Amino acid sequence: MIKRQLKHREKNIRTPFPSHSITINGIKIHYLDEGEKNWPVILLLHGIPTWSYTFRNIIPTLKEEKIRCIAPDLPGFGNSDCMDSGSYTLKNHRDLIIDF
Repeated sequence: MIKRQLKHREKNIRTPFPSHSITINGIKIHYLDEGEKNWPVILLLHGIPTWSYTFRNIIPTLKEEKIRCIAPDLPGFGNSDCMDSGSYTLKNHRDLIIDF
C-alpha cells in the first residue's frame, strides 16, 4: 500500500523537462535528456531513494555550459518500472546502465 502511494506521488511530480523512456530487458526506463546531441554528455545518476527529479535545478546550469544532461530513473524509482524483487542487485543495475 505504501509503495503504491509513493509511486503515485512520484508520478504526479512533474519536472520542467520532457519525459523520455526506453525499454531495456523488458523494463521501461524513464529518463530526461536535455541539451544538444552534439554537446558533451554527463550521465546524472541519482541515489536511493530519489529519481531524476533530483537534478531539476542543476540541469539548466549545465545546459548553459553546453553540456547535454541525461538523467535516468533507476528501476523502481520515479517513472521507471519496477524489477522483480530478487533482481535489485548491483550487477543488474550496472548492466542496465551499460545497456542504457
